[in-house]
Amino acid sequence: MIKKMGAAVLAILLIVLSGAFFQFQSNLIQDIRIKDGRLQIHMPEKAVCVQEKKFTFSENRNPLILQNISIFVNDKLIAQTVYQKSLRYYLPVNLFPIGDLPERLRGEVLQIDGQTYLSINDIEQALNLESRWDYTLKTISMSSGNPRLQCQRRDNAQPAMIRLEDFTAGGALLTADICMKYKIFADYLYQNNVKFHVAWIPRFVHPSEGIDNDLMFNDGIENVGFVNLMDHLINRGAVIGLHGYTHQYGESVSAEGNEISKEFNTMPEEMETLVKKGLQTAAFLNIPIDFFESPHYKATKKEQNILSKYFKVIYEPYQGTWNLNPLVSHKNNTTIFMPTPLGYVHDRDGSQMVRRLKLNQNAKMQLSSFYFHPFLEFEFIHLKPDGYSYNENSPMHRIVKALKQYGYETVTVKDFTDHLP
Repeated sequence: MIKKMGAAVLAILLIVLSGAFFQFQSNLIQDIRIKDGRLQIHMPEKAVCVQEKKFTFSENRNPLILQNISIFVNDKLIAQTVYQKSLRYYLPVNLFPIGDLPERLRGEVLQIDGQTYLSINDIEQALNLESRWDYTLKTISMSSGNPRLQCQRRDNAQPAMIRLEDFTAGGALLTADICMKYKIFADYLYQNNVKFHVAWIPRFVHPSEGIDNDLMFNDGIENVGFVNLMDHLINRGAVIGLHGYTHQYGESVSAEGNEISKEFNTMPEEMETLVKKGLQTAAFLNIPIDFFESPHYKATKKEQNILSKYFKVIYEPYQGTWNLNPLVSHKNNTTIFMPTPLGYVHDRDGSQMVRRLKLNQNAKMQLSSFYFHPFLEFEFIHLKPDGYSYNENSPMHRIVKALKQYGYETVTVKDFTDHLP
């Protein structure tokens, strides 16, 4: 009798496990490849496209006039008064040889006292200018940038994905030099046709230092410079996502601590409050958000399912499966859980990731996806009064060379969501 009961329990267990495995397999995105220059995939038949919840910032804050910011173009002082709105500085269009306004603007078009104003960020993009900021002297010096040339992409290739981690307005990223190095780094990726993602922490908190940098309310020049960097990254093809809201809890520091796990913010309303605050900050700054990544991948399955209400892509494996290829949620048949099976770059020359890319170049069941902390790259970029030098032995130089050598082309989460029916 006991043996029969044991056999029955085992049979039921096998049925449950086989059903779970079948469900897992049927929701995997498979046959991932680049053909004729486009990402081609086999999307699960059950996948559907559900409209994401949209957030807008309805409070219309008037532009502020600032009379202590000096703007130079090719070493010539052109303005000492600017307007500021949503952490962007604005100048009159008639100061620059701009014909038709660019189609895609990061800031707004302001009409003030009969004059048209554009953000410095959009002026840079329209005229191919680069800017150097001095936060102490409160100066912005613009000059002609390098031509925006891109190398040719392969029509047929193995897809790869790159995410730049822990991007936040705090620590070194509130210094003008590091922001400049980040721009140079993004330009290098753009020139090599490398698509990339940026995991953004909207609010930097360092309790022991008394720092709480909320971009919706702190409008110092350092934060304006940070948003200028964000716009630069977007103009170089970056796809931005939320990496938590503060990425900390209690007395921990942003980018080190956690705020989403089985220990913190476990109630659905707490989770949704964090998400809404992050999306509200993004809406205020006009930053498009295309994915969410929980700090340290610590979100529980329940928390991931809550996040799925707001995002088409959760840029991490699905808890309990740790999928190596993208997986469509079996809860809503829409949200894609995007893994990073190759891990992260933690050595100073990128050699380990180069080896992983080589080993994975023909893999079918494991996406060549990884993440990178840009501070590893900055020590290889040296700023000079008249330009910069960029050491080709940097980890990302080696990785980009490996991507080309082993037949990869980079794609983004948007390439996947475009396939949702």
